[in-house]
Amino acid sequence: MVLNSVPDGVSLLDSELRIVDLNFTMQKWYKHKMPAQGKKCFWVFHGRKKPCPNCPSLRAIREKKVVTEVVSYDGFNFRKEQAQRIYAFPLFDENREVVGILEYVKNLIPVRELEEEVQFLRKRVALLEHQNELLRNLLEEERRKRSFCEDQVKNFILPNLKELETLIKDLPEARYFSFLSFWFQSLCSSSLPSAYQELSSLTPRELEVAMLIKEGKSSKEIAETLSISRKAVQFHRQNLRRKLGIARSQVNLTTYLRNIMQ
Repeated sequence: MVLNSVPDGVSLLDSELRIVDLNFTMQKWYKHKMPAQGKKCFWVFHGRKKPCPNCPSLRAIREKKVVTEVVSYDGFNFRKEQAQRIYAFPLFDENREVVGILEYVKNLIPVRELEEEVQFLRKRVALLEHQNELLRNLLEEERRKRSFCEDQVKNFILPNLKELETLIKDLPEARYFSFLSFWFQSLCSSSLPSAYQELSSLTPRELEVAMLIKEGKSSKEIAETLSISRKAVQFHRQNLRRKLGIARSQVNLTTYLRNIMQ
């Protein structure tokens, strides 16, 4: 048959529905019924003893025109998941009498599978859109919470800290309020992330030393304020330079701390 390269099924039948020839695709589909030449198509294709009730080839012979129909593989109960679309083309002699039928059979299983895949993908897209909406709502809620916290810090906490710092400015404890003010500003500001990261690695004692260095205190003054030795202060200075990433540079520690702890 010249249609052996066609991926769909092609059958050549006579006017009595006997099989004259099949292309390779049909031979592959019904290899358990081969050889099929001379046998009735309804027996080979559907295991029936008589023509299918909705046989498009019989209609094409009777109506002398091209007929198409979707039929089940077994020819009995139509099942959507096992269906073929058959195109029946009547073949005429010189007197326009039907002498045969060319059946073109389109396997609909890949189409059904594709439709099912599309439905599955649509459901996945709908699920992702729903999850995306939930995520957007969650992010918006987090943004509102952060905005509320920032407003509380800026409008309530920081002003009170500044006031307390002013009231006890002559006392050693004033430096803690100064540090807390800086820390809260860092938490609420996107312009100081590097300072926040650098200072977050310091120990409480190193933070105390850093605050005093920022104020311009000498090692002797820091030692007296914190009741530690000058050697301990020098040790903390070295650790500060290392943790702040300026250990091998000529950067002045006091200036550096003033820049990041404004």
